[in-house]
Amino acid sequence: MRESIAKILKYLAWRLFWIILIMNAASIFIQLKNDLIIRQLPLEVDKNRILAVQDTSLAELLTGKILTRVDTLDLRRQVRQVAPVGLSFGIPTARSGIIGLDLNTEDNLQLRENLQDKTRVEIGYLDTSSGEEQSILIPTREKTNISLLASLSLYLLFLIFLLFNTVILLKYGQQEENILIVFFLLILAIPENLPLYPYLNCLLFLGSAMIGALFYHFILSKVYPFRKIAALYWSAAALAIFCCLLLIIFGLDGGMLLYIWSFYWILVAFRLLWKEYRRTGSIDLKRLINAFRGILFSIIGIILIVFFALILSLLTAELPSSGIYAVGTIMITVLLIGSIIFFVIGILWFLGSFTWSLLTGTALDVKIRSTLIYTMIGVIFVTLFGLLDYTLGELLQSLFGNFIGSEFIAGIPAAIGLLIFFNPVRNRVEAIVDKKLNTSDLDFLEKTDSFTRNISDEGVIEGFEEYICENLIHRLPINKVALVAYDPALDKFRFNEVRGSDIIENSCVQDIHDILAQPEIYKSYIVNENIQDISSFNLVLPVLYEEDQRWFLALGKKLDGSVYTRKDEEAFQNLADKIRLSLKFILTYDQLISQKFQKELEDKDKIIRELRNQITRLQKMNPETSSADR
Repeated sequence: MRESIAKILKYLAWRLFWIILIMNAASIFIQLKNDLIIRQLPLEVDKNRILAVQDTSLAELLTGKILTRVDTLDLRRQVRQVAPVGLSFGIPTARSGIIGLDLNTEDNLQLRENLQDKTRVEIGYLDTSSGEEQSILIPTREKTNISLLASLSLYLLFLIFLLFNTVILLKYGQQEENILIVFFLLILAIPENLPLYPYLNCLLFLGSAMIGALFYHFILSKVYPFRKIAALYWSAAALAIFCCLLLIIFGLDGGMLLYIWSFYWILVAFRLLWKEYRRTGSIDLKRLINAFRGILFSIIGIILIVFFALILSLLTAELPSSGIYAVGTIMITVLLIGSIIFFVIGILWFLGSFTWSLLTGTALDVKIRSTLIYTMIGVIFVTLFGLLDYTLGELLQSLFGNFIGSEFIAGIPAAIGLLIFFNPVRNRVEAIVDKKLNTSDLDFLEKTDSFTRNISDEGVIEGFEEYICENLIHRLPINKVALVAYDPALDKFRFNEVRGSDIIENSCVQDIHDILAQPEIYKSYIVNENIQDISSFNLVLPVLYEEDQRWFLALGKKLDGSVYTRKDEEAFQNLADKIRLSLKFILTYDQLISQKFQKELEDKDKIIRELRNQITRLQKMNPETSSADR
C-alpha cells in the first residue's frame, strides 16, 4: 500500500514539476513583454514637487511646480502607503514612470498603462506663485527596465536551484519521505504574477498553507516516523479555503495569515529537529540541520524586516521633526538593510547547503555518483575533442581547400584521443568525485560515529583489540591504525595490534618525542619515516591512562590527502571513550578470572599440603608398616 502511494505521489510530482515550469516560463514572458521596455516622464519629483526636468526646453517652465496630474491619474492625494512585508518569491513590479515618485500598487499600474506606447502625455501642474493649475504635453522617454532584468536574473537563479534539486530528488532519492521536500520546493517555485486574479491566488494560498505542513511532516518522519499527520493537512487546506473566500467575496487578502501559519510550523519543525539531535547526537539529524538552516535564517530575516519596516513607517509618518527622530530613522533604516542582507544570506545558504547535501548524498540519501562522473566525462570530451575536430577541420581546409573527406580526416585524431584517454580521464574524474563527495568530511564522521555505536552495542568481544583495528582500517579511509599498550614488565610500550603497516605486532614502540609520556592528543601533518616510532602516525589519542594500564589509539593519514579536523578529533575522542569503557570492562573481567584461577590453585595446593601432612602423620603412627613397606 505504501509503495503504491509513493508511486502516485512521485507521478503527481513530475506532472506538477512540468506545470510549474510552464507557469514560470509564461510569467517570465509576460514580464518581459510588458515591462522590459518602459515609458517614463523626464521628471524628478519629491512629494509632488518637480525638482528637475531632463528636457532642458521644459526645465524653466516646470522646475519648482507642483505635479497634480499625469494623464487621467490625479496625484494631489498621493502619499505612498507602506504595505506589510510578506514572504514572496515573485518578480517585483517596476517603479512608477516618474523618477523619485513612489505610488501604491493600484496607481502605479494605472500610470504605467497611461504611459504605455505613448510618446507624449499630458500632465497637470500647479504654479505656487500664482496658484493657478495648468496643463502641458510633454514627451516620454523609452528606457530598458534594468531593475526588472536584475530581479529576473536573481529569480532565474533561484528557480534553477529549486528545479535542479527537485529533479535530483525525484530521480535519485532513496527515501520515500523525500517526496515531501519535492512538493515543498515546487510550491516555492509557483510564480505569483500570473493573470486570472484572484483564482490563481487560491492556488498560491493553498501552496502557502501547505509549505509549513510539508516541512513539519518531513522532519517528523525523520524523528517519529509513525506519528499521524493528516489533521495538519486538513487544517492547512481549511485555512487556505477560508482565505480564498475572503479574497473572492470581500476582497480581503489573507496571505499574511497563511505565511504566519507556515512560518510557525517550520519553526516547530526546527525545534523538534534540534531537540532530537541534542538527545541522540545523530550525524544524520545534524546534516538535516545544516541543509535547512538557511530556511530558518530566512524566516528570522523576514520577521526582522517586517518589524523594522513597521517601526520605520511610524518614524517617517507625520511626526514632529527633531534630531532624535532623524537618528532613530537612520538606525532603523540600517537595521532594516541588515535584516534584508540577513534574509538574502539565509536564502543563499539554503540553496548552497541543500544542493551540496544532495550532490554528496548526505542529508537525504541521494545516489548520484555515477551520473555525476559520466556527466563530467561527457562535458570534458565534448569540449576538448570538439574543439580539436573543429580546429583540424579548419586547418585542413585552409591548407587543401574544401575537399571531400576533410571532416572525416579531422575526426580521426579526436576518435583516437577518445579511445586512448577515456579510461585515464574517467579514473581521474572518479577520484575527484570520490574525494569531494564520497569521502567527504561528513562521510568520514558518519562512519566513525556508526562504528562508535557498534562498539557500544557489541559490548565485550573476544579478540577486542583485533576487532577495533580490523574494523577501523576497513570502515575508514585511512592507511593504517594501531593500538599501543604499556608493558609494565619491560617498562615500555608495545604495538598490541596493527593494521595497514609492516610493523611487527607486540614489537616495542619508539617514542623520540615523548608523545606517550602524557595523556594528550597528538596531531601532526608531517610524520616520521621510521614506522616503529609513534610519530609515524598522524593522530594519536589516549584511550586509557592509569598507573599500570596505558593504552593509545594511533591513526595514519586519510587516503584522500586531507588533514584531521577538529570535528574528526571530537569524533575519535568519542570513539576512544567507548574503547576505554570496553577495555576497562575486559581488563576487570580478566583480572577477576585470574583471581578466580589463582584462588582455585591456592585451594588445591592447600588440599595437597593437607593430604601430605595426613600421610606423614599416618606414617609416624604406624612405623612398622612403614618399615615393612621399605
